[in-house]
Amino acid sequence: MFENLAIKEANVLKKLSLLVIAGILLLSLPKTVSAVAMITLVELGNPGSQITITDNVGIIGVSGDQDPTPGAVSFSSVVSGAIGAWNINVEFGITNPVLPAPPIKMDLLSLNLSTSPVETTIVIAFTDDGTGPDGLLPSWDDMTAPGLHGLAALVGGTTDGIVQYDIHNSTIPFGNSHDATGTLITESPDLGPGAFSDTRSGLVDFDANGTWLTQIIAITHQGSSLPQISSLDSFVGVPEPATLSILGLGLAGVGLINRRKRTR
Repeated sequence: MFENLAIKEANVLKKLSLLVIAGILLLSLPKTVSAVAMITLVELGNPGSQITITDNVGIIGVSGDQDPTPGAVSFSSVVSGAIGAWNINVEFGITNPVLPAPPIKMDLLSLNLSTSPVETTIVIAFTDDGTGPDGLLPSWDDMTAPGLHGLAALVGGTTDGIVQYDIHNSTIPFGNSHDATGTLITESPDLGPGAFSDTRSGLVDFDANGTWLTQIIAITHQGSSLPQISSLDSFVGVPEPATLSILGLGLAGVGLINRRKRTR
């Protein structure tokens, strides 16, 4: 049991190191005006655990954002404290101008560890509307022509439990509930346990349904005396096939590596 625990702790430290490196690289990017972005986390059934992190341009620590880079939102429970039974949560979302728009692109890296004798679910939402912290930048609907637009997304990673992945479109900031109202664009089947990847597509109409675009991830871990870990990368574009193809190859490689490890 202690050997398995040590392996899990080593894997967590490795993944945390990779996210820290990514954050350092982003800090070297030019500091330009950003699209607004928010990450919301909540343990399902525990509304008091909810926290929302907003993109604080050039400011570290306000509202929990630990990356001053415009267009990057970072959160670590190591700094801010656990969210219910979820002892470790590291979230790193990037959007415009780190991923320049148009076309619209949003990417979320997520690492989550729970320790609970009973089943527990955490919901993570990464949302953006494109208007920037001062509300003066073009919104997603201003960047796109009226009518329907193709949307494509990829999600992949590894989990000790089950992952659900939804993409929504709404008229208000949206991300504090897995069952919140809004226009559902696409949703995945249950993913996991183990290595997983899934490709989603759909149609979005920013003028008709609202300018907020949100990725929602719900991670469920079964009760266990050992830590349970899930890590993933989710990307959505409206649309950019080349970017999606590159990310798809990356996710396929992650899945292949993890399958090989599990068969040894």
